[in-house]
Amino acid sequence: MISRKQCLIRMETSILLFVFLLTSINYLQSQTLDTLVDVGGYKLHFNIIKGEGTPILFESGNSFKGTPWNGTLKLIHKITGATIITYDRSGFGKSELNPNETDASKFGINNNMKELDIALTKLGYIDEFVLVGHSIGALYTSLFAARHAEKIKGIVLLNGHLPGYWTKERLAKSPPPNKTKLKLNSYYLRVNFADMIDTVRDAGIPLSIPVIDVVAGIPLFFMDDDDFNDWKMAHKEFADRNKNIQGIVAHGSGHYLFKSNEVLFLNTITKIYAETLPVEQKIKVLNRGINMSIERVNLAKKEQMEYLNSELNLNQFSNRLIKNEELDKALKVLKLNIILFPNSWRTYKNYADILLKFQQTKEAVKMYEKSIQINPNNEQIKRILENLKLEKSNNE
Repeated sequence: MISRKQCLIRMETSILLFVFLLTSINYLQSQTLDTLVDVGGYKLHFNIIKGEGTPILFESGNSFKGTPWNGTLKLIHKITGATIITYDRSGFGKSELNPNETDASKFGINNNMKELDIALTKLGYIDEFVLVGHSIGALYTSLFAARHAEKIKGIVLLNGHLPGYWTKERLAKSPPPNKTKLKLNSYYLRVNFADMIDTVRDAGIPLSIPVIDVVAGIPLFFMDDDDFNDWKMAHKEFADRNKNIQGIVAHGSGHYLFKSNEVLFLNTITKIYAETLPVEQKIKVLNRGINMSIERVNLAKKEQMEYLNSELNLNQFSNRLIKNEELDKALKVLKLNIILFPNSWRTYKNYADILLKFQQTKEAVKMYEKSIQINPNNEQIKRILENLKLEKSNNE
């Protein structure tokens, strides 16, 4: 039997635990802000992790919203203790386009800067910033820095588009965007792209601002060797122009550096941010950064080993061989993948695709059928099988 006293103690403990959990939840909620901000009859979406000191404003690339960043923003907040600000540019993500404007030229980078200024002022962020710009976001970061030079304490650029790469000759080769085939936000971006480059080229990042410019060691998908050499040269010339700019080549890393080289991403921001702090706080931030790097390097190594021994790695290896038209080697890799991962519908499908290239249709059909047994909802493979059977009946 439980005594009345024990019952009261247990009840008291439960109440205290409940209060603690409720307080923790409220604290966590108070630390984040997911909000829409009116910037003139339409709204921009912001996602903010609240902290202390100089806020870090992130400008994303064109292909994703302001929030993903591979979960690394919480790590940066943990290291720096800073407020982390991300947002969706107008027309992207949860942000709206101006419904009262139809002139495409009014949706360029100058208007984007005006929208951002209005929103940040309404949110109460009007003093200092550290800036991080990825891909095309580097252009927005550069112009924001040029127009608020006295407020910017440091910048990190991550495989950013630079005016030095986008010469007038290269811009002239770009085909005009087709409005009927693009979403309106993407159309506005592309139709104003050349003007964006000229605007950023004319403004320039003030030489007094410390910058870390990281360029990926692997080219973007649309680049040939000459394009990639020009891309790297533009970054080198940018870094060489001033002692306040540090250029880093992220060897073996792709365009999404915060995914493919997370530790480098964290360390560059830690370094830039630490330089904005008094000595005592700087040491604390750098120590937290070192500890986080140790933890993430160890995790990255674990993930790397898991990847090297994964079905995905062998499939991607076979895709590279196919791209290089080394079909015999690709076939052997996929055959090995089937042996190692006999329950992978994707591997059977890839294997069948290669068999078709070798005109081994009968064997290919068997592999497609095996794939559809594992994943019966794959409509693409069903269509392939139907077409192959139709071709067979027409040839008989």
